[in-house]
Amino acid sequence: IAIARNGLEQSTLSPMDNWHQTLSDRYGDTPEMRQKMLRAGAGVKARACTLVLNRIRDGVYKDQGKTTIQWSFRARGRPHCFDALLAAVRHALSTEGLATKTGHTPHTTI
Repeated sequence: IAIARNGLEQSTLSPMDNWHQTLSDRYGDTPEMRQKMLRAGAGVKARACTLVLNRIRDGVYKDQGKTTIQWSFRARGRPHCFDALLAAVRHALSTEGLATKTGHTPHTTI
């Protein structure tokens, strides 16, 4: 709604499958992988974590002749609750054989 209301076209934004949160790596979209992710998610035991996303980072990217826009809503600093939640998610993913290869920061990308 906000995209249409502001006159933006979906085709100029990063593809929706790149819109993401920050708690895991991306894994292939197969039925088996979805089941692993669902089991891992069900196994996460952590306290709720509130993030204050108080910065916006923008970027314009050109790939194969197509220009896309990407915005990252970011938090200043790393809240301790985020690190605890991230550790719980990583542990749950590892029980399903899914390794996390990269670090993650508190942000949401669209």
